[in-house]
Amino acid sequence: MQRAAAPLLGVLVLVLSLASAGNGATTRPALHPCKLGGVAAQCGTLIVPENRTQPSGRRISLSFAVIKARHATAKEPLFYFAGGPGGSALGVAKFASQVFGRTGRDLVLLDQRGVGASAPLLCPEPPPNLAIGSLRSYARDCVANLRADSRMYGTDAAMDDADSLRAALGYQRVVVYGGSYGATAALVYIARHGSHVKAAILDGATSPDVPFFELAPQAGQAQIRLLSSRCDANAPCVKTYGHLATAVSSLVTRLRAHPVDVVAAGGSVPFGAAEAGLTIETLSRDPATIPQLFSLAHAAASGNVTPLAQVYAEAVRPALIATMRQVMYWRILCFEGWARQAPQSLASATGSYLYDEAAAELQFRAAFCSALPTPSAGPDTGRPPRSAVPVLALVGGLDPQDPKPNVMPIKRTLPNTTILMVPGAGHGSVQYGCLPAVASRFLDTQRIGAADRRCAAAFAPPAFLQH
Repeated sequence: MQRAAAPLLGVLVLVLSLASAGNGATTRPALHPCKLGGVAAQCGTLIVPENRTQPSGRRISLSFAVIKARHATAKEPLFYFAGGPGGSALGVAKFASQVFGRTGRDLVLLDQRGVGASAPLLCPEPPPNLAIGSLRSYARDCVANLRADSRMYGTDAAMDDADSLRAALGYQRVVVYGGSYGATAALVYIARHGSHVKAAILDGATSPDVPFFELAPQAGQAQIRLLSSRCDANAPCVKTYGHLATAVSSLVTRLRAHPVDVVAAGGSVPFGAAEAGLTIETLSRDPATIPQLFSLAHAAASGNVTPLAQVYAEAVRPALIATMRQVMYWRILCFEGWARQAPQSLASATGSYLYDEAAAELQFRAAFCSALPTPSAGPDTGRPPRSAVPVLALVGGLDPQDPKPNVMPIKRTLPNTTILMVPGAGHGSVQYGCLPAVASRFLDTQRIGAADRRCAAAFAPPAFLQH
């Protein structure tokens, strides 16, 4: 399960040699005009040591962009941390600009090391229908042919890169936004460089000491029950779609016993309980695709599984393969405390429609974690930072991945955290309704007022789930 990473985007950037020492670049990088998703920006390259304990060793180039505020401003810039692990910040420039373009702040986007246009570490395209039994040899061959030290591609090193960029651009303090894994990255940045952070927004977050991957099957199942109960209370909804939880359960049970094949580019691919679970979970993240989830689950329960299987083959599977190829993704999942997933945790997933998907995830982990070299002991990313930085945590009421109980523990070590529920949002809330204005006001004042809470409460679930 990937935390909703954005698509990768290759970006041509100006390569500039920078004088660097210790923790990274110290001279201001040159910028040149560029367009990212149609958005005008200034692009550049930051050169940093791959291993900061060996500053004279191998160096890597990191691609970044600055979307300038519409008017000259003295406000701190906003650093945008992408989701994933594996999302490209440059690849979501249009989204980031739409949400934060009216904050009166420069917007800084940096592709994390190992991702997108920043020294990407990619395994080769896997063969069609790669069998679970062949995963270990695929992972082993990939790692053996890397021309980089995969141990250096974790979240802590990436956040040191972000702070090197802050210093190189001449910013004293910044505000940060992170969605999904980007929220985890933002917490690591606060832990390592909190003195440079004025305020932070976490969107779809889980506290690092809460085992996100171990709890994901139960959280996903709870969301399906919530959606079902909402539909059951609306006569037209239940008449049209039936009982969602029953449909999902029967579908997964049937596919577990009798998987099917679906035609995709390059041939047919298997579609079983794990693939169905991942597809359902993907559709359940966004209020815009929840109606499609109800429709496809109802069709599958009526015997027509093909439309749901086609969504997997045409959209979910390509994203899954792109994720599987990212060495940085596996390096983080295998060795960072927040991403832990003990094999024995699978027992708690019994009864969830995501049980088979979680079992498959464990098999993938076993293959890649056995192939990757173990990093030397470093900071524990499984512990939340202790900081007085003001934090706004946005929580979608329909989020199948990061429900409210997952984020609440951060208030113990980040006491200036405000939790803001957005009832109709899924995995990610800042883009909806008046939430961009709420976010902008929080970054300016570090406060959430009654009007802001009314704004968040007004973003309701899809109409057919209201009663």
